[in-house]
Amino acid sequence: TNQQSEEASVTPAQFLLQLDLLHREEGAGLRTELAAVMAALQPAQEAGDWVEGWRTPRQYLVPRQRPEPCDLWGVVQGQGTTLVVELEEDCTAYWPEVGGREQYGEVEVACLSRQRLGSYSLRRLRVGEREVALLQLVTPPAPLPLLSLARAARSAGGREGRALVLGQGAGLYTVLDSCLRQLRARATVGVATMLRKAAAAGRALVTREEELSLLLTTLGEAVCAG
Repeated sequence: TNQQSEEASVTPAQFLLQLDLLHREEGAGLRTELAAVMAALQPAQEAGDWVEGWRTPRQYLVPRQRPEPCDLWGVVQGQGTTLVVELEEDCTAYWPEVGGREQYGEVEVACLSRQRLGSYSLRRLRVGEREVALLQLVTPPAPLPLLSLARAARSAGGREGRALVLGQGAGLYTVLDSCLRQLRARATVGVATMLRKAAAAGRALVTREEELSLLLTTLGEAVCAG
């Protein structure tokens, strides 16, 4: 299967040509690609409120629906998570103010610090006895903010464990981050393969033309930036 995935991937130059063709076709190309992804969708292989990582090794933990704060921090505590990525701005009920601490069920969360860094913020939290980095997008999702967030996540923590990703764009973000990893490691782009592989495992990570367009455009920005 690894060989098939590599064969389905393209070089950065080929990806940019494909992206240019999609733009020329306006919405038709996006609709065709999205239809192919949805055609691959199969019943979920795993039940429950949380979607496990969809590739090996499992790098992400994504809720099917936005969880209650107690459920969120219970999962962070139970899974040993050290990195949370939040893609929506209006979610202040999920953590205390800087210097404060709150009890969420059986888990105590303290906010140690917050830094605003352009289009995202970085909070350092103590969840139980563990320090957790929480990166939050504070601007509307767009190519450069998403790239900045993904790059910050790589240096903020979570290298050894799975990142927990929240928000409506969580599926898009996980595919983007996986594609960026592949681009760095093998100098190839396999976005279509990743989307269809996830769909075959019961996870439609991108379901709207606008999401797919944003994902592809963001990857195009990354390729052009080298």
